[in-house]
Amino acid sequence: MSLDTESARQWLNLREGPDRRADLLTLTWSGSEVVVTAAEVKSRTDALNWAEGSQPEAVSEALEQVNEMAKVLRKIFGIDPDDPLTPSRREILKRQVFLEALQQWDSVRVDAPAEYEARVRALNKLFEAPTKVTVKSRIFVVGTNEPADAVSRVATDGRTPVLTLGVPWLKRALQSKAGGHVELDASLLDEFQGLMELSAGSGDGDGMPAAGGSAKAEGSTDPAATDNGSDSGTGDSGSPGNDHERTPTAVNTRDEATEDLASIAEEELEHGEPLNEWAAKVRDSLIARNAPLREIDVDRATVGPSVVQIPIRLARGARLSTLQSQEGDIARELGTSSVRISNWPQEPGYACVELPRSSRHIGDVSMVAGIREAVGSVRIALGAQLDYKPFIVGLDELPHLLVAGTTGSGKSVFLRSILWQLTYFYTAEELDVVIIDAKGMSDYIDFRKAPHLKSSSDYHSGVEGAVDLLAEIVDDRLPARRKVFNAYAADAIERDDPAQITNVQDMLRDASARGLQAPLRPLVVLIDEFAELVMATADRKRFETLVTRFNQVARAIGGHLVAATQRPSTDVVTGVMKSNFARLALRVQSAVDSRVILDEGGAQSLLGKGDLLFRSPDQGIVRLQGYNAAGPYRF
Repeated sequence: MSLDTESARQWLNLREGPDRRADLLTLTWSGSEVVVTAAEVKSRTDALNWAEGSQPEAVSEALEQVNEMAKVLRKIFGIDPDDPLTPSRREILKRQVFLEALQQWDSVRVDAPAEYEARVRALNKLFEAPTKVTVKSRIFVVGTNEPADAVSRVATDGRTPVLTLGVPWLKRALQSKAGGHVELDASLLDEFQGLMELSAGSGDGDGMPAAGGSAKAEGSTDPAATDNGSDSGTGDSGSPGNDHERTPTAVNTRDEATEDLASIAEEELEHGEPLNEWAAKVRDSLIARNAPLREIDVDRATVGPSVVQIPIRLARGARLSTLQSQEGDIARELGTSSVRISNWPQEPGYACVELPRSSRHIGDVSMVAGIREAVGSVRIALGAQLDYKPFIVGLDELPHLLVAGTTGSGKSVFLRSILWQLTYFYTAEELDVVIIDAKGMSDYIDFRKAPHLKSSSDYHSGVEGAVDLLAEIVDDRLPARRKVFNAYAADAIERDDPAQITNVQDMLRDASARGLQAPLRPLVVLIDEFAELVMATADRKRFETLVTRFNQVARAIGGHLVAATQRPSTDVVTGVMKSNFARLALRVQSAVDSRVILDEGGAQSLLGKGDLLFRSPDQGIVRLQGYNAAGPYRF
């Protein structure tokens, strides 16, 4: 098992002496005896000089490392007198050994349950009962200038074997079957380029392994950064951290938009990200952390508008939170700006790793199709799913939406995309809109002339007077709407063909069926930066009460509130306020802010520019890419 892991560092950092550790630890059972071997691997491009009575410097350095490790191991297994820290080291090592063994023995568990149980008992005995343990050391040297296949020697201490592996062994390693794993130092690649080309061009199908196994160059450039030589503008080259975007041209018809989305998805699958390379890198990173990984399902990996999603299967009982707490470290190793690990709802036992695209596709909102459905239902697309299809929700299902996102997250553009859909897909006779821009900027000024805003006061900019407008809606308009609704519902129940009217959607469908104009239409109130209203108003309690009253009363009579803020802190988004909202997060400042808005972390790792998470009542947390809505729009 590898000692270059977080678990290994925890018990190795407790030891005294220089900061040296070996690369590998092996445990071998021989009857009642257990042999624990500390192994160090060195790679060299220069010739190894074994002069009489001396050894290469690399071997001397490796000898120090394995001897230092052997001292620690002899204390842990009771061969040498321990110290006060030895019990802690033993427990941490035991945990790492069990995690690694249970992963390596998974096939034994399935094929030979009795053998599996015997091995587990032997592991328990090793750490819990007196067992004869022998601690040994071993050194491997991999050299690109060594003509011999494998040469065995003994280090100058007279007991540590040194195995030198040369070019023939490297050839076989590079031609290993899928499922094997060879890790090469980046400095070896130039020296060994010819052998790699020989392996790749052998034509027998046994060349460099793909998703099931990889030849990984540590410190090499990101595989995704390789230019594919295409000038097609698909944006599939470049490293994952790049933030280039391709905004699709707006289309004239809904059918054309649907075809464009389908062609983009097909193009991504054919010419998209190097999924096999990403899968191999993800596997390496997870295994280095002793993750209970069972499978990486690269065949079901998906290239979405902003992220690559790779499904992984974990062992039963695995704690996903342990991996989620290391997302930042994994992102650093993979060379990406962020990594998100979450449950994969498509299949039990699976999670997924989401990596940023090397080039993002941010579609224009004019590409959205299929919004309108039945009479009485107001629907909007929150963003594009991984298959590029719009994620559509009905306002009556929400019925209110809380949006959080820091500067640069794309919050204002997201709200503009909602306003565009409301004013494009629905006429002024079908929908009323009120816009309150508490920031006092001009983000939505092109919508102020939309006929859906029935009066000049329905577009408000700035903090002053904003709470009074909300109070007028809650205290005057909602009671008036309730009165009209109750009158219609009472008349409907008394008709010769009585109808049960319980909400505005029922009213709209009933009126349409009878060929009448409904006396009410849905009302959408949009507030951008309501934190400004919370912090600036002299009577903060009044504002919170107005929001709560609107949320509780307005749904039955067709009222919907879309509220957005840059600061989703608990003093702004109180529990009472958010309990009546569906919630959506673009990128936020911290995991704490993410938990406030979504009840879980993850939004702090989003990419910005419309990358968002929506808490769906049916699907849980859904990752979407919001649409571009630059405008300006004319009415």
